[in-house]
Amino acid sequence: MAKQHTTTDNRTIIKVDRKAYEIEQINYNKKVQLEDAILKEVYRLLPDVKINETNLFNDVLSEFNTLVELVYKDTNPMRLKGSKLMELLEIDASNLVVVSTEYDKVKHLTQPNIDDFYTYVDNEAEYKRYILCKKVANLLNEVSTEHQIFGLQITQGFNHLVNFNMENQEYFVNVPFIKSTRY
Repeated sequence: MAKQHTTTDNRTIIKVDRKAYEIEQINYNKKVQLEDAILKEVYRLLPDVKINETNLFNDVLSEFNTLVELVYKDTNPMRLKGSKLMELLEIDASNLVVVSTEYDKVKHLTQPNIDDFYTYVDNEAEYKRYILCKKVANLLNEVSTEHQIFGLQITQGFNHLVNFNMENQEYFVNVPFIKSTRY
């Protein structure tokens, strides 16, 4: 039988959802790239400004307007708001607006942790179902190396104890079956 995967606290791992983790990682990387693009654009428009990144990333456009007011406070005797001052000085922040709009869609994301994508066995009944499913999956994988068997019919025949991965032609444990209380 295949080696069981366990964590440092000896919990048995049923499944790692790597695809979901990779999607989250890609989205988080997009957030980081957008943060870099925002900083570059702000420094391009206001070269000598000191930026509080936390404030900037909380509300990009509002903070940028505040930065414009600070940078031009000596030449702004009427104390115009940043947006009006940008119009008068012909500061084109259209790229910043576009990047900011994209950033608002992903700014809530945090660095994903692979541990959050693990599914564990939580009790003895689940552990028994997990072992049964693992045995069936291993047996079917072994048989399929010698004989052609049809994945969908087999999974139905075993009442969905296992699932079939069409990409790599392998059987694997069915997490909903293991986690279910109906069986």
